Amino acid sequence: MVKFASDITRQVSTQQSAADAAHASSVQTDACARKGTEVVQQAVQVIEQISHELNDAARSIDAVSKQSDVIGQIVLTIRGIADQTNLLALNAAIEAARAGEHGRGFAVVADEVRSLAARTSKATLEIVDVVRQNHDLSLLAVASMQSSLKRTGHGVALANEAGTVIMEIQQGSRHVVNAISQISSTLQLH
Repeated sequence: MVKFASDITRQVSTQQSAADAAHASSVQTDACARKGTEVVQQAVQVIEQISHELNDAARSIDAVSKQSDVIGQIVLTIRGIADQTNLLALNAAIEAARAGEHGRGFAVVADEVRSLAARTSKATLEIVDVVRQNHDLSLLAVASMQSSLKRTGHGVALANEAGTVIMEIQQGSRHVVNAISQISSTLQLH
């Protein structure tokens, strides 16, 4: 009978040790799950902040694109002025030729004005090309940011889902802690 009692005491002691180890492991799992929840929440906040910053950048690039349109209109005005100046220089050269020797100085001025008009016209074409390229690059950047915004939204959803799963793990580990605590208490009573 003493051996039987001794065997039972040993079994209870072994079970108590196992219950204590399981309890400690469950408490550690609960702490890890709690820390995981905090990390996921921080990740969600960072991703949401990135999303807001991408929105701000997209709006800024869109504003730059609109300014490019304004620059384009100004360049068209300058080009129109250059074209008119070229016509005036041509008319002045014709009148200078009619005036003969007396219009010679006027012809030199008309030729310089025509040269300036041609250079201005060429420069406006270059500006239009640069503005068009900037506009196209702006559209690409906005499209890229919109794609990134969709991905960050998906990232937030996944992080929230991960947070929910971690909270479920945490709840499960609390249930295990409670169950093991009850088993441990029962073993201590025997």
